[in-house]
Amino acid sequence: MTQEGWNLDRKWKKKAYALLEFIRYNSGVDWMKSQRRYLDVGVVFIPSKVENHYGNEVLSLYNLLEEVQKAYILGLDRASISLCRALTELVLARHYAPELCLDYAGRVQAIPLEGLIDECERKYPHLKKKNLHAKRRLANKILHPKEITERDLLTAREWIRELKNLIEEAPDLIRKKPVSR
Repeated sequence: MTQEGWNLDRKWKKKAYALLEFIRYNSGVDWMKSQRRYLDVGVVFIPSKVENHYGNEVLSLYNLLEEVQKAYILGLDRASISLCRALTELVLARHYAPELCLDYAGRVQAIPLEGLIDECERKYPHLKKKNLHAKRRLANKILHPKEITERDLLTAREWIRELKNLIEEAPDLIRKKPVSR
């Protein structure tokens, strides 16, 4: 490396280090806690039968789950729980009860999450073990000002894992004629 290249490399490293220090001290992020949380959430394997439905969409399940995980890792607890709720609704609507929730164009129609969970648990009894109603109630509760407890955080971590399982176990997407309401 030339002397000029070395100086540029050193300048870049100094700037990068200064930026990292600025973020570290001004963001409020607990980096040790973030590392533990990163290890908690693990990796997700999205089956091709599920992911192929989305192609390279920005709002693919992988991208949305990645946002949930980033929020959780960085300690943005309310955001991660809210995103878990939204992603749960999307996965259930598109992959577990499409005949109930999708219109002719494949767009998700508004249906209360409570009813959607009930219908999915009726069709797929193994979903009852995932305790989705308790998680839904947690999301509803934290959307209003309240202290988030350690138990809430454990539920959030469990929810992220359950979302990964919901996605990994999702049935083949079958386009059916929507039920008229």
